[in-house]
Amino acid sequence: MDTVVLNIEMIAVLCLLGFTIFLFISEVVRVDLAAILVMVLLGALSYIPALSGLADVNHLFDGFASNAVISIIAVMIIGAGLDKTGLMNTVAARILKFGDLLKNALFLSYLELLDSFQVFYKMLAQQRYFYLL
Repeated sequence: MDTVVLNIEMIAVLCLLGFTIFLFISEVVRVDLAAILVMVLLGALSYIPALSGLADVNHLFDGFASNAVISIIAVMIIGAGLDKTGLMNTVAARILKFGDLLKNALFLSYLELLDSFQVFYKMLAQQRYFYLL
């Protein structure tokens, strides 16, 4: 088995990972801005000659080309807007009333609500994302 030697690229990635964890924990900036900042910083570090193999800058933002990613981002934005307006509290109160505060009934009510969203989503992976919440 070959031994792994710590090189400059590994140190840069570990430093970037530590910076990312610091941004996420301290919440100096919003989490979405921190993620985009780290992606841009990763691309900028790739232009340094010693770190040229860190990331392929031509494909840095290719993940945003996926319909699933854009749909999930849109659902998060809509959910945040509904939460700020207070509509989510009203819906949650009705679900609690409908579920009669029983755990199993509440879970089934939640699953029925999620299944009603299935009409709007084409991809099974997007539907499964909601079940993980």
